[in-house]
Amino acid sequence: MSVSGVDLVRRFCVEWPGLSPEEIGAFFTSDCAYDHVSLGRPLVGPRSIAGAIEIYRARFEQIECEILHIAETDGVVLCHRADTFWLPGGRVVGFHAMATVEIRDEKIAFWRDYFDVAALKRQVDVTEA
Repeated sequence: MSVSGVDLVRRFCVEWPGLSPEEIGAFFTSDCAYDHVSLGRPLVGPRSIAGAIEIYRARFEQIECEILHIAETDGVVLCHRADTFWLPGGRVVGFHAMATVEIRDEKIAFWRDYFDVAALKRQVDVTEA
C-alpha cells in the first residue's frame, strides 16, 4: 500500500516528539537533508537529523505540532504548522512554521523549514530553548 506525501509529513509532524532516534531516522532517505533556511546549516543523513532532534527535544517538557494547511504536488509537500513548546517550569513558546518537503520512495528526502527566528528569540533566550 502506497503512502501519500501528505500522510507521511502529517504523521511525522504529529509523532516526532515521542519517537526514538531510530524511529525518526526511518522517516528519511539515506541521503536526506534538513535545512532551517534562515540558519543556513543543513543537516545531512538520518542519524544527523535524528541526533539534532534528540538534543533539541530534550530541552522541552512537551512539544506539539498542529498542521494548519498541507498540500502536495509532484512529490513536494507544503506544510504550514503551529509549533508549541513547553519549557521546564511551564512557560509556553509558540510560532508558525512553513516546510517544503521533498518525498522520494515514500520517505522524506529534503526538508526545508522556514520560521521567524527573531520572533522565537523575542519569546525565549535561544540558549534556554
